[in-house]
Amino acid sequence: MRCKRCSGLMVVECCVEEELEEQQAGRGALRCVNCGAMVTVRMLRNLVARQTEGIKTSASIGVHP
Repeated sequence: MRCKRCSGLMVVECCVEEELEEQQAGRGALRCVNCGAMVTVRMLRNLVARQTEGIKTSASIGVHP
C-alpha cells in the first residue's frame, strides 16, 4: 500500500505483543516510512463506508461524482 500523503511505502506498525494481537484481529495500523503518516484499520473502514454511502446517496438523487 502507498501513502496518500507522499506515496511512500506503508508498513505494519508493531510495538508490543498486545498490539500484535490487535493487528491479527484486524484492528492494527499502517505507518509510512517516509513521512510517518499513520492509518488505522478503523480509519480505512470508515472511509470505505463513507464512500459507499456517498455513492448510494448520489445515485438515488441522480448526481454523478
